Amino acid sequence: MTPADPAGPVWPVAGIILGPAVAAAGFRARALSRSGAVAAAVVGAVMLAAGGLAWALILLAFFVSGSALTAWRRGRAGRPAMGRDAAQVLANGGVATLAGLMRLAFGAAGWRVGAAAGSGAGVSIWDLLAAGSLAAMTADTWASEIGVLSGARPRLLIGGRVVAPGTSGAVSGPGTAAGLAGALVIATLAGAAFGRAAVAATVLVGGVVGLFVDSWLGATLQARFECLRCGRPVEVPRRHLLTCSGPVEYHGGLAWLDNDGVNALGAACGALVAAGAAALL
Repeated sequence: MTPADPAGPVWPVAGIILGPAVAAAGFRARALSRSGAVAAAVVGAVMLAAGGLAWALILLAFFVSGSALTAWRRGRAGRPAMGRDAAQVLANGGVATLAGLMRLAFGAAGWRVGAAAGSGAGVSIWDLLAAGSLAAMTADTWASEIGVLSGARPRLLIGGRVVAPGTSGAVSGPGTAAGLAGALVIATLAGAAFGRAAVAATVLVGGVVGLFVDSWLGATLQARFECLRCGRPVEVPRRHLLTCSGPVEYHGGLAWLDNDGVNALGAACGALVAAGAAALL
């Protein structure tokens, strides 16, 4: 039995204990808000119960690296730390959590990719869905945070117009390179955890495609807002009001599709592409 194939009560019990413990640590470090800590406790518990140590390591790599980069960026900008709330946690980790629930409900043996039917070989499709979604979200987080930190002037993915740093759908050279590196880190961890180089390759493909789908949606369909007081682009108005009381003006896009929704769609795309690429290989 590998860490990715939990059996018996060990990993579910570990999830119930360690999920809330890690979330509490994130709350104390101001990486999570109160609602974010509750959501993260649920996500962590499900991930550990479903996928054991392998899934836990991949989730921690995403959470710790993303939180550190966000804190570094806000510190450099002299802005107060703001922990991720429940909506952000679920937008980034909801797809992986759903894969975990499906793994717990249906098991891994009958849903495997890369093996003859009934052979028991290959890799669970739930493993690929979870890893692919987190590779996409790690790539997006790294690209966003390092892109802003680099000081490079980003361009919209569609049209190529130069825009302010932090604008949804905008890409820069340093940010894109960072995003590819983030996807590679998660893919490498997944390949090592599941003992297959092909897993690393498919998760990397899922992460990269999810990153660019996220950027494309941000440039085309995501609702666009601007704060009339500070002049910054606004991705989620209710969250912006926590740091600036200025009025927010709607500039286009689908009014109901904010950055959290775009992230969730990017994560879903990364998951499906990783699983699909594995099936093709």
